[in-house]
Amino acid sequence: MRPNILSLFLLSAISAVHIAAQEDPDRLLEKLFHPYSSISAAQNTSQRRAGSMAGMGNIYSWLSSGALLEQRMVDGSFQSQAFDPIKWNPLPMTDQQVDQNLRHITSLVQAGASEDAARRTAEDKLFNWSEDQKRFTVTIAGTLYYVDAAASKARSIGSQSSFKNLLSSPDQRYGAFSKNHDIHLIDYDSGAIRQLTTGGASTLLNGELDWVYQEELYGRGNWRAFWWSPDSARLAFLSLDTSKVPLFRMTDDRFHPQRNEDLYYPVAGEPNPIASLGIVDLKGETQWLENPYPGQETLITRVGFDPNGRVLAVWQDRIQSWYDLRRYEGQKSATLVKETSKTWIDRDVMPLPRYLKDGSFIFESDRTGYHHIYHYNSDGRLLGAVTSGNWMMRAIQGIDEKNKRVYFTANRDNYAGTDAYSVKFGGRTPLSNDGLVRYTSEKGHHQVSWNPSFTAFIDNWNNHAEQGCQQLKDSKGKVLRVLNDRKDTNAPFPFPRGQVRHQLIPTADGFQMESMLILPPNMKSGKKYPVFQTGYGGPDSPTVRDAWNDNSWYHFLANQDFIVWMCDPRSASKKGHIHTGKVYGKLGALELQDYLDGLKWLGAQGFADMSRVALDGWSYGGFMAAYATVKGGGAYRLGLVGAPVTDYRLYDSIYTERFMGHPKDNPDGYDSTSVMKSVKELQGSLLIFHGLMDENVHPQNTIMLVDALIEAGKDFEVVILPGSGHGPRTPYQRWLVRLKTWEALKKYIK
Repeated sequence: MRPNILSLFLLSAISAVHIAAQEDPDRLLEKLFHPYSSISAAQNTSQRRAGSMAGMGNIYSWLSSGALLEQRMVDGSFQSQAFDPIKWNPLPMTDQQVDQNLRHITSLVQAGASEDAARRTAEDKLFNWSEDQKRFTVTIAGTLYYVDAAASKARSIGSQSSFKNLLSSPDQRYGAFSKNHDIHLIDYDSGAIRQLTTGGASTLLNGELDWVYQEELYGRGNWRAFWWSPDSARLAFLSLDTSKVPLFRMTDDRFHPQRNEDLYYPVAGEPNPIASLGIVDLKGETQWLENPYPGQETLITRVGFDPNGRVLAVWQDRIQSWYDLRRYEGQKSATLVKETSKTWIDRDVMPLPRYLKDGSFIFESDRTGYHHIYHYNSDGRLLGAVTSGNWMMRAIQGIDEKNKRVYFTANRDNYAGTDAYSVKFGGRTPLSNDGLVRYTSEKGHHQVSWNPSFTAFIDNWNNHAEQGCQQLKDSKGKVLRVLNDRKDTNAPFPFPRGQVRHQLIPTADGFQMESMLILPPNMKSGKKYPVFQTGYGGPDSPTVRDAWNDNSWYHFLANQDFIVWMCDPRSASKKGHIHTGKVYGKLGALELQDYLDGLKWLGAQGFADMSRVALDGWSYGGFMAAYATVKGGGAYRLGLVGAPVTDYRLYDSIYTERFMGHPKDNPDGYDSTSVMKSVKELQGSLLIFHGLMDENVHPQNTIMLVDALIEAGKDFEVVILPGSGHGPRTPYQRWLVRLKTWEALKKYIK
């Protein structure tokens, strides 16, 4: 389960247009969000432009030389200029660089690409180069091309879609891809194709992921399960045996005869795919690597190589309470790093090691309850913690091995924001936070990009109260120049922005929750306003950020005299596993108590009508909206429930057991988190949305909840979305969700 489903229809923005501020709200809603209104057409145009240079300010990126490349659109054509980032002197492109680009473009055109598309691809630096810079691959208009740069020759390989899960070798000579559940190889130079693995079938996936491994371990939409060795001579791959995984069938009733979609999908407690780890060379010879835990139910949650070409693999137990990073020498393996937890270890926050030239490596871990950086020698001996403290390292930006500094972002000085830092590592006496430097001083969210030598960086900054700007800064954080200024940019909607406030809310036991209010722009003293609360609530998935918010839906509601309220419970806070882990075994319970503590604070402010509160969410947020409305003792008059898990016995094994354990070991926890088992407690009303072809949270969840609601005599409404998966499928379905939500808000809490 992933939090990004909200972005499908809650986080929309539109082009500014002229509409009377006092227009009828229903008509205004239609103009804003109906797919074929004139404003929606403008919205779609704006969104398309936002993805191109035509709709943005100048675009800046770093060249390998350390120069800053500026790209701008002038009179419909691209113009590029390189600059010295410190002195801001223009740096002319060398004749050799210009000539090389022209030759590459000419080669691509001769191979069938349009000149305009080839030129744009070259200017946008989309070539996938080999390390020796002698050849590259590139996709143009859906077609894959291979270019021998030295010979100035290009050839069309074919449609990218013909090569499922395509991954080019590091030397760009070969492409590995999936076909008929086996790995195949294409030689880019000759076009010859060879099958590497054998035996693939619908229940035996070689180099290919099944649904649950894809969704919960390797990333939604990524079905590839093979990885190239650094020397381009071998591929490590997973083989998944799904023969014991139950088959779940969904029927699409939009057609006659009906169309069935069958999916191997293990719910909590059911058999998982059995994973094996193999190596195959370019001749198709396969070697199977040792399973260090024979006879146990395990998961292989990461695979890769170290710089010497040795396979790295992370093994975890079924419920993900331990993590074992192993290095293979031939078929045998040994542990490099092993960690255990009383709750869970999420592989998403623990990438494979970053190796240094001396063979040591940088590693990330939540072992202290907070996410930090560690330094190990080549054999897996801990040399020391690089960072420490009651804060979260967010992402490593780069490593300066010469000066022994790690550059990273973190929430050390603002839990709801992100700042840029660096720290020393590798001293004779290792010290955590040694020489820690903060480079960003403005409060809020900073997205940074360093040049290769770490002497300058691009800082894209904003916060909840300021639109911010994009700046060029030196190695001390001093502003060298403003690259793109967003100050006083007009709102992308035809009414005033609501008043945005960010605050910390204490829970009964002292945890500080991040919260955001968007208040009506012209609040009247003494008046009490209805509350629209929205959020996700799932582990480590915050909704509240100290960042600029121009969400047209939220500001529309604020202009209709609603209070828009976001409050992250500790589970979602991303303030450390020491807090998040407290929800283990009983999803929903602590989150609800945190929500209720937040409502208590909100009610004490004097401007919210606490008898008129709606809670909105999708996916895990839908579960929380249903759970809190049912079990919240009447705190919520309306639950706006999208694609909810209504009983975690119905959700997938890997996600659910990570946070709840195995059903046989925690039956009471599963019962307590079941919405269906508690519907008699419902004191408000539910509006439920669900796609009938939702392969993630099956519509079975909603059907079973509806059955229980009917038997309990409770008030609810269901909006089905035919043919849709885990979110609205079409513009009209997105409009329907918006319209029905608005109608429910007017009916129950307006």
